[in-house]
Amino acid sequence: MDWLRNVRKLSDRAINAYQLGMTQEKGKTYVVFPFKRDGKVCMIKQRDIADKQDCKPTSANQEKCLFGWHAIDDSHRIAYITEGELDALAMFDYGYPALSVPFGGGGGAKQDWVENEYENLSRFDEIYLCLDDDKEGHAAVLEIVQRIGADRCKVVTFPHKDANECLMQGVSQTEIIAAIKNAKS
Repeated sequence: MDWLRNVRKLSDRAINAYQLGMTQEKGKTYVVFPFKRDGKVCMIKQRDIADKQDCKPTSANQEKCLFGWHAIDDSHRIAYITEGELDALAMFDYGYPALSVPFGGGGGAKQDWVENEYENLSRFDEIYLCLDDDKEGHAAVLEIVQRIGADRCKVVTFPHKDANECLMQGVSQTEIIAAIKNAKS
């Protein structure tokens, strides 16, 4: 948990809201991300804190869905979608509870979660796509907009690559608010 708090700069409030856990396996420490919706665990993912590429679902038969539904109030009509689970927590710390795509940036099958979440996303009037400002993030934005519709999507560009990087670099809440206000259709 020290890695989440001191390296990633996430608050205990965010860690608890998203119900993160930790586990150790073969000398490695993993963050455990529970993907829950309507009180049901749809998927669990683990990520090695020392090696971002060592990230795996715990079961091959899990439902592809967004991370973070259990931290979003049912009354919210604006959604913020990030490219990573830690970015969703960072957005929460900035005052914007967020969801995260399950398999990162890029197009194609990585964004197949949309079919499972399309109906759940229908409650939102606006969807802010807060994906990484890189090639994979841009590809994901295009794919997601095509699948859920451009009419309610806006693309956020942060001062750094993503929301967690902003938090780690000390970007203020005022700067995040400005980035969201300047989001593009």
